[in-house]
Parts: sequence; structure tokens; C-alpha cells
Amino acid sequence: MPTTYTTVPSPTEATFDNTLQGLRNYDPVSFVANLVQTYGDIVRLPFGTQDIYLLNHPDFIRDVFVNKSSYFAKRKDTTSEGTYLHQISGILPLFEGQLGTTYAPIMVNAALHTDGRWDAIHQEHDLLRVDIYKEVMRITLEIVFKTLFQADVEAEAGKVADAIVTMDVGYGFDPIAALLNDLVPSTPVSMTPEAEAARSYMLNLMLSLIQAHRADPPDSTKSLFFWLSKQQVNGQIISEEQIADQALKIMFSMHEVTATTLSWAWYLLSQYPEVEARLHAELTSVLAGRTPTFENLPNLPYTEMLLKEVRRLYPSVWIVGRFVRDDVSFGDYLVPAGSILLFSQRLMHRDRRYFVNPDRFDPLRWTQEAQAARPEFSYFPFSAGPRQCAGRDFAPTKDALILATLAQHWQARLVPGQQLEPYPQKSFTPRYGIQMTLHRR
Repeated sequence: MPTTYTTVPSPTEATFDNTLQGLRNYDPVSFVANLVQTYGDIVRLPFGTQDIYLLNHPDFIRDVFVNKSSYFAKRKDTTSEGTYLHQISGILPLFEGQLGTTYAPIMVNAALHTDGRWDAIHQEHDLLRVDIYKEVMRITLEIVFKTLFQADVEAEAGKVADAIVTMDVGYGFDPIAALLNDLVPSTPVSMTPEAEAARSYMLNLMLSLIQAHRADPPDSTKSLFFWLSKQQVNGQIISEEQIADQALKIMFSMHEVTATTLSWAWYLLSQYPEVEARLHAELTSVLAGRTPTFENLPNLPYTEMLLKEVRRLYPSVWIVGRFVRDDVSFGDYLVPAGSILLFSQRLMHRDRRYFVNPDRFDPLRWTQEAQAARPEFSYFPFSAGPRQCAGRDFAPTKDALILATLAQHWQARLVPGQQLEPYPQKSFTPRYGIQMTLHRR
């Protein structure tokens, strides 16, 4: 490391209180965006005894994920970090060797169940109006339960989706809360009676699935219940209630990535008819009305590019954080051990230095030539390195197969007059849903 460093810019008026307020307010994205726009690619914010550093440059992101990954942790203390890495190492084998052979058919079948349900409603009522977020959620929940838990909840999928939406707190992934956790003052959390009932329903559903799993274990050990049942706390096997709670958290994180991406995909397709037409042309040319398979995916490049562009504009997680273990440099700047790093997919993915007309939906940004012209870490929807998202292959496969299955037969049109808004404190989901009418092609 050099002996002298450039001072990291910092707002003179910044305090712990207004930093916390900015990160926890209604629109934390604007708070972070204004800081980066004003002060540049690295900004220091006082945060008690542990300063926060905002990063907004691909080279810095590469250092965090790859070049200097050993300097950073996702959990504050080594015990929690070890537990987290152990969980990731246990989940990853669930995906190995099963994506194309076992999981892909499950994904397509779940989409076909929805296609049939939409068709039945459409034939009976002619007009089919839905909250596309809840519709996609039903599909992703069915897939996650079937693949990770080896449990069939197709009949329950609608009720499960309703329960998740009803919960006021306790679902989804809030990256700020997950990182800062005990570093911020705790506040009492109250849930409405409806939300309490929804959470109770979800936990009881998990408990019933765990008990069924134990009574009649599946042939394969590649079940999340099987892995969780082997976990210990203080040398003791965890209880069924603890298994249910952990399974619930994993289920939320695994299904919401796709639920978020596909919800915004349907919305964007309704706003960009030229993109929709090109998607339909590719699906018609490659599939000719047939149900897609895993083997078809390499022949659907525009579908893949389209979904990459959705994740650019609406990443399911809008900001990522790390704790700094040792003094580390980013270019000419020194960040001391004990600091907290934050860096935002939402900001980087719409940075004008790397994406011309960044708010425009343009899948052709993802041709090989266009990607090669940009720094690699100007785009990181699934993070990277040893702490990358466990579902980084699972989610894109699921997204592509669901979209290819349904977009062959349906078009979605936005219901006018509604408020559309990403919810940055819950996986960047549409805060109020997305009301759309569905039309048979």
C-alpha cells in the first residue's frame, strides 16, 4: 500500500442520525444517488464508531468481490460469518447436476399450471385482470417448494402468495437491515392481526412439510429440509421450529429474485412494443408453439438479453454491503478496518458512463460486442466471488423458461392510472403490485 492517501470526500453536515435516516427513509435510493452524484465514486459517512463508505466504480466492486475478497465479510463477527458461509456451502450442492435434468421440467410445469389457470379464467370471463407480481409469485413459490423442499404446494400457491403480500414485515430481503442489524437502534415491530395470521400460516405450512418429510423421506438427499435437519446450534440439533424459520427465510430469498424480475419484465414488455415483437418472433422461430426445454435456452439469445436488461433496470437487490476486516485501499483511498462498505446495483446499472440512455429498456445492450465494451463490474445482479448469490444459475434458468412458456401465448397490458414504484426495503419488488390485463395471442 502507498504511504499517503487521498482524503475520502465526506459531507460536512453528515451525522450518524441523518445517515441512518437517509438509509431507512422512504426513498433510500435517492439518498445514496445524491451522495454519489455530489461527491464521486467513494464517499465517507459517519456511522458511530464504524464509518460507512459508499463505492460506485467497477474497479472498486471488482476488488470487493474478487481481487481482495479476503478483506471483507458479510457478517460483522467471525462466528456469524462462518455460519453464513457454512449455510451457503450447504445450499450450493442442492443445485449441482439437477438444473437441466430435474429442475427445468419443474419450472416449465409450474408455468404451464398458470397458463392453464389463466386460460380457464379468460374463457369464462373474457377479461383477465391480474396483479402480475402475485401471479408470478405463485409460479416461483411452486417451483421453490418443489425443487428445494421436494414438496408439492401447487394447490396452496395462491394462498401462500396472499400470505406473503399480507405480511407487513418479516418477508423478503432488506439489504440495509441485513447488514446493519445490531448497529442501529432496535425499534419495536408491530404486525397487524392479518399479518400475524399470515406469518403463522406460513410457519405452520413449513412445519407440516417438515413433519411429512420426516415421516416419508424422499429418495434424494438434495432437499433443503434434509440439510437443515443436520444443523446444530451449540452442539444441539435444531428444533423443527428453528428449521421452519430458517426454511422460510431461504424460501423468501430464493423465490423473490424471479418474482421481482419477471414482474418488471411483463411491465417493460407492455411499454416497449418493439422489444415485445422481437421476443415473440424469437419464441415463434425457435419453439413454434412447443413447450420450451432446458436444451432450447442456448437458442433463445434475445430472451436472455431481455432478462439481463430487466435485471439492470430493476435488480432484485438494489444495494450490497460488506464489513471491512483489514485496512484496504481502493485506488488512492484508504478504508480502515472496521468500516462498512455499501455499493449499489441500482446506481451502477444506470450509470451514464457505462450505459447510454440508462433509463431506456434496450436488450441489445447485451450483445457480446456491447458487453465487451463495458467494465465487467458495471453490472452485478447476483454479486460475484466466494459470497455470490447461491441461485445465480437457478434464477436465470427459471426466469427464461417461465417467460418463454407464457409469452408464447399471452400479452400483458398495463392498467392505466396506477402507482408503480419499486420497494427498496423489500427486494425491489413493486410496492403496490402491478395491475395488468392479460390477452391471448
